[in-house]
Amino acid sequence: MKILNIKIVVSCIAIVLFFSACGQSQPQDNAVSLLPEESVTMGEAEVTLNKDSYDGQWNRTNVWSAMPSSITINNVTEEGFDFDIEASFWSHQGYIIGEAVFVDDSHAISTRIMDDGYTVYKSAQLEFIFDQNALIIPDYDEYSNWLPVGARVTVDGKYVKGKPEYVNADNYRKIVPNDEVATIIEELLIDHSSYDYFNLAARDGYIEPCEVEGFPGYRINTATIGGLQYRIAVTSDNIVFLWQDWGNESSFFTNLVD
Repeated sequence: MKILNIKIVVSCIAIVLFFSACGQSQPQDNAVSLLPEESVTMGEAEVTLNKDSYDGQWNRTNVWSAMPSSITINNVTEEGFDFDIEASFWSHQGYIIGEAVFVDDSHAISTRIMDDGYTVYKSAQLEFIFDQNALIIPDYDEYSNWLPVGARVTVDGKYVKGKPEYVNADNYRKIVPNDEVATIIEELLIDHSSYDYFNLAARDGYIEPCEVEGFPGYRINTATIGGLQYRIAVTSDNIVFLWQDWGNESSFFTNLVD
């Protein structure tokens, strides 16, 4: 009977030690990381998102190419960081600098916004939200929270490090389907001093389908170049029909030989 009791006691001790060892291998429920770290992939480069990776240049993505915006963050500390923002809406441009403080490890609010003349705008405020591999500037009221960045220029949206994506990236090739057509258009417009305008409009303008000289084509609208519009159609054998409408004047260009 004593031998049996000893065996039972030894077995109980072994069971207690086993579960104690297993419990020590489990993570502590109250353990927290002061710096949020999450590995994310951007193309071929892996980025570990924490405060150390907040600095550098961020570019607004998923917008029209005529509305670029970049944010440069530097002097990152546990308390906050400095920033400067350069943004555009076509030919309208703005540049601001400022300081922000962290609300938590991935959220900061600006405490000071200045223009390039170092005038402080006390009513202006921006939020910075770091979310995985992106920086988010939430939408803001342009009237009550006016930023000194120029007419129709905005800075809200999603920002990424590296090359941004533009929603109209494919438009140029719809209008100018190949390099031969690009050369033809340049030759047609170069003496008219309007090739640079056309190139800008084709890359950044708003397009809509229309008919040009009986062929399917596109109307290209620009936002700030004095009401300048183009209408263009390109045939399968690279014949170009191009109208330039500017105010009350219209000019027609084609490489079709009578």
